[in-house]
Amino acid sequence: AQNELNAFYGEVEFNFDDRLRFTLGARQEDFTQTADTFDLFNPTYGVQAKLEQDALMPAFSATYINNDHQFRLAYSETVSRPDFRELSPAMFTNPMTGTEVVGNPNLKITDIKNYDFRWEWYFGYTDYVSAGIFYKEFTNPIEASIQSPINRVMTFINAASAENQGVELEVFKTLDFLGGIGEDFYFQGNVSYIDSTVTIAPEDRGVLTNMTRPLQGQSDWLLNAQIGYEPFSGTTATLLYHYYGDRVSQVGIESVPDFYEQAFGELNFVFIRELNDNWKVTAKAKNITDQRNEVRVSDYLVNGYFMGREISLQVDYTF
Repeated sequence: AQNELNAFYGEVEFNFDDRLRFTLGARQEDFTQTADTFDLFNPTYGVQAKLEQDALMPAFSATYINNDHQFRLAYSETVSRPDFRELSPAMFTNPMTGTEVVGNPNLKITDIKNYDFRWEWYFGYTDYVSAGIFYKEFTNPIEASIQSPINRVMTFINAASAENQGVELEVFKTLDFLGGIGEDFYFQGNVSYIDSTVTIAPEDRGVLTNMTRPLQGQSDWLLNAQIGYEPFSGTTATLLYHYYGDRVSQVGIESVPDFYEQAFGELNFVFIRELNDNWKVTAKAKNITDQRNEVRVSDYLVNGYFMGREISLQVDYTF
């Protein structure tokens, strides 16, 4: 396997009256990736997957500042490339789910166009509220799919195209209105709603089960929230919660329905104490609630597993 990427980037910024700012940029990438798959016991077997791309990806943004408010409009082009495992037809087992996975040497690179408009309001010393709308256009998006209706082997395919459009709300607020110790606490969170639609290529319409569905791996709801404690004494404590809604985990074929990973929430805690200029102690508790991950086809449970809780203690010394 080999991966080579040569990239160049340039950007120019224009400012007008300290209120209006334009940014123009572009990134040039020359990319080559090869994945050679062979069988130690069969010297005649060999498959090479090769991807080559010469891509120019422009970016543009305009920002208007009005006292405590900002309005931002942005456009950019990006790519998403398959990794070696997604390209190689060598089979491996997902250690978390037990699912056998085999790559697809015929995968294409995904091209993505991003459109975004955002309003931001800054108030107080650190507080802000942000709301935005966005639209993403995918060409050849990579999706996980069932390889055969008679087994549970997973592979990867390219859909013809996909569209994601949605809204996002974000807030950061100190709890100083509570007075006293409340001044050392803050709340930060963001929530997104995404409407996702995939376009199926004509040659796949007799193979894939559903002609209308969201992009594989895309939830309709996403939520991140945290409550933090940050006094000036070198101590920080943060409680974090992450949630995503139902999402397609594997695309169904030949009348087998799509596999859906069920909505999931994870609660984490991080505590950091700086003892002095040299010593720091970090304690973490991950996945405290240990909710079961479930994959279902309609109402039938296909797979269910617990990731388990993780507790760690780290001591750092700097000099």
